[in-house]
Order: sequence, then structure tokens, then C-alpha cells
Amino acid sequence: MSRIHGKVYLGTYVEASDKKWIKEHKITHILITAQEIEPFFENSKKLHYKKMSMMLVDTFNPIPCFDEASDHISLCQKDKECTG
Repeated sequence: MSRIHGKVYLGTYVEASDKKWIKEHKITHILITAQEIEPFFENSKKLHYKKMSMMLVDTFNPIPCFDEASDHISLCQKDKECTG
């Protein structure tokens, strides 16, 4: 897992499935960008998921997804639990 800024991290499928790591780092919002991945802990009341079905193909244009992803990150930054 790589820290991007503050409490914003970039991680992999394996890291997103590590409930202990998520809890230790007080992760509250998770943005999934792969179409084949589902939320691991979607029944958790403490985790807020946003799923965006992006594809790893040359013809997929991710630019339209940036605003939606940015909105999810902004919601996290406004959440007192997230910004701790």
C-alpha cells in the first residue's frame, strides 16, 4: 500500500482484502476501480465503498471517471472519522 497524501492510499486487491490493515490505518472509504472486484466488507457500517467499473483495455477512456472518483475522495476528507 502506498500513501498518496494524508490518509489517501493506493493499494492492490490483496491489500484491500486485509481487514486488519484497514482497521489499523483507520481506512473508512474505499474506491474500487476494477470491474472484476467487489467490495470485500460491504456489510461493514464503517467502510464506505464506491465502485467504478474501469477496464484495462486500450480503448477505455478513464477521464470521465475522474470527477466521480474525486467526489468520493472529497467525501472522505470531509468525514471526521477519515481525517482522524
